[in-house]
Formats: sequence, structure tokens, C-alpha cells
Amino acid sequence: MTPITILTYRHFNNDSSITPYPYIFKPKTYASIETDASVLIMGDAFAARLASFKSGLATKISGDIKKTLTIESLAKPGEGLHRTLEKLKNLKRLPLIIILMSNIDNHKELVFRPSESSDIYENLKIYENPLIQSILMIFPSLAKYFYHHVNYVELDNTIKINKSISTGDEILYQQHMQMYFKLYSATLNEFFTYATKRNSIVIPITSPIHHKLKPKKSCYGSLAPDTQNNFQQAIKLINERDFKSAFNIAKDLVLINSSHAATHFLNGLINERLNNYRAAYRSFLNAKAYDCANDGVHPIFNEILKDKTSLFGLEYIDYDRFIYDQSLKNNVFLDETYPQDLFFQRLNDMLANKIKNLLKL
Repeated sequence: MTPITILTYRHFNNDSSITPYPYIFKPKTYASIETDASVLIMGDAFAARLASFKSGLATKISGDIKKTLTIESLAKPGEGLHRTLEKLKNLKRLPLIIILMSNIDNHKELVFRPSESSDIYENLKIYENPLIQSILMIFPSLAKYFYHHVNYVELDNTIKINKSISTGDEILYQQHMQMYFKLYSATLNEFFTYATKRNSIVIPITSPIHHKLKPKKSCYGSLAPDTQNNFQQAIKLINERDFKSAFNIAKDLVLINSSHAATHFLNGLINERLNNYRAAYRSFLNAKAYDCANDGVHPIFNEILKDKTSLFGLEYIDYDRFIYDQSLKNNVFLDETYPQDLFFQRLNDMLANKIKNLLKL
């Protein structure tokens, strides 16, 4: 195809979004959302859980003020950041403060066509070019000419679950997760840009990981065959409570098997027993990151959230690290996913202090 033909094709077939998402929302999916709240909670299942404590949060923030601060929620279980952003862009008026939790549901919905992954990656690479971004910020209508055409996934109010990610196919799982990470980063970039330009203050919160749960599945080939005996020996030493000897074996195993989830988990258990809590926390995160069947909170989404927050000069609440620290001396979790209500109340305390400081109350 000639350059003119390509540009003509893109003119008639590409969406004009600055960010090259591989999906589009059908008209009126989230049409004209009204809220008079000063504080709005947005995001996924964890945000929805936090929202159940919003009346207590409003009371903590308001203190001696006669009129209680209004807090509302648009959070919904199963909702990825792409849907949260679409809601944000359909708000008639943005609140003063947005509380954002978005992690556990970001890899649940099928928002791209796997057969077009190479074009989607190429588009995202083009988008990440600072020069291209500068041009598109000034001339957004040019966006459709820069990107390769993809057949958009049409989204409506019904969340269509990505069933292929839970088939047990490790390669497919890894490929899909890499795409979700890239899309999350781009979506978060737009979320922060849109909100801050309209004078809303975003308070992002990392989602809590149940660090003490074993990885569901170490990826095939991630454990070197000649280290299998040492791996079993480390387990034996842990059971015998000889943690120092186990540590000497595990530290070498981690270097050799750097992408083996179970090795990182083992290393986390050992370091925790030796009071090396920072190293233990890092190992538990790696165990979750390299888990080839992790369908819960993912540490990479948390890391992207923290990086983007810092890039925009915002401040996040590291609830995941807080929960890990609490787990050293408390039974924190109700089940495999949610902390006990007490620890959501503690999150409320952190939010109340931060919001009062922001509002100078």
C-alpha cells in the first residue's frame, strides 16, 4: 500500500483517540453521570469494598465541621481501569478528590483481539514517543493517522470475561498479561491527565496482596533441573526450622531460578523467619509476579500505579505494604482476597488524615 492509501484507510477506519486503545465503548454506555460529591471512590472490587466504609470516612474527615463531607462511589466489582476511565470522562462535574483503587479486575475482561497484538504493541510504542505525544496534545485529530488500524473490541455495560486467560496455557497467560500491563499503564496516564487538568486531586491506593499464599503455578521451565534437589533440601531445612542453612541454599536458588515463583516464595518465608522483612516482602512480590496462574491482585499493576503516581507528582497510599507489615503480627485476611474490616478501617484513618491535610481542615 502507498503512503496515501494507508493514510486514507486510517482516516476512515481509525478512532481519533490520542491513546491507541484496541477497544471502543458503544455510545451511551456510561452517558452523562451526575454527582455532587466532594470525594468520589472509583475502581474495582477493592474500591467497592472500601466504599462500604464511606460514611465512617466522611465522619472522620468532617470532624467538628457542621456539614458532613459528601462521599459517593462509582466503584464496581469486575471493573477494569478502562471502564473507570470511561466513567470519569462521562462525569458532568468532577469531584474535588478522587480515591482510586484499580488492580484485581484489570485482567478479567477481553479488551483486545490477540491476533492483532503486534499492531497494538506497535501503536502503544508510537504513543509512548514524547514527540508524538506533544504533537497529539496540540492536534488530537491527527491521532488516527499515526496508528496502525486494529479491529476494535466493542464494549458495552456487560463485562465479557476473558476465559482464555484461565485455560492453563502458560504462554497465552503471559502474553495476555503483558498486554494488560501495557494497556493499564497507558490508561492510567490518561486517567491522571484528565483528572488533574480539571483540578481533581487523585489519591491512588495500592491493592493488598495475600503474600502468605503459595503461588498457584510456577511457569514451566523456570526451575533449572539441576537445582531440583537443592530446592527440596531448602524445604526440608525449613520444616526442620534451620532457617540459616535454608537461607544459604535459597539465595543461590533465586539467582539461578530468577523467574521461578515457588523459589521466590520459599526465599520470602526464610527471610521473614530471619527478620529480613524488606527482603521477604520483595521475595513475596516476585513470587506473585512470576505466578503463571495469578488471577488475583498483581504486584506489577501496583508498581505501575506507584510509578505513574510519582510521575504526575501525586501521592499514593501503599496499602499493600501496610497490610504486609500488619501481617507480621496479626491475622490480617478474611479469605484469600480481602483483609478484615479492621484493616479497611485503618485505611480509612490514612485516607482521612491525607484528605484533611489536602483540604487544610
